[in-house]
Amino acid sequence: VVVEPRVVRVGWVGDSKAVLVRGCPGDEVRLTPGVHNVREKSELDAVESRGGFVIGGRVNGVLALSRALGHRELAPAVDSTADVGEVARTRGDVGLVLGSDGLWDVVGEGEAAEVVRRWKGREGWERGVAREL
Repeated sequence: VVVEPRVVRVGWVGDSKAVLVRGCPGDEVRLTPGVHNVREKSELDAVESRGGFVIGGRVNGVLALSRALGHRELAPAVDSTADVGEVARTRGDVGLVLGSDGLWDVVGEGEAAEVVRRWKGREGWERGVAREL
């Protein structure tokens, strides 16, 4: 994630997700529109086109992700090519939450954004957000 004065840029692979939190509830922006999981048909097709197979929901029986950093032993079936995106910043931007499936499988985007809004401006708010999420 690169935060510049006018834009936020993000590149991602795997099950990571970034959400830009804005001041008003419901205005949060998901910066990473998709995950690279073999449950997605397009990602399953990509694994198979690269010579891999999926068994038990895992690439070559090992990894549930179709794109990831590392895992060279699974190349070329698992690719490290990142998707990239950007969004314009606004004066109402409050923070950014970056996490993997360990967070997003149990916390919704709106809930995470509300935690950021509640803590923002308090001393040690970054640690408070991390602890609560």
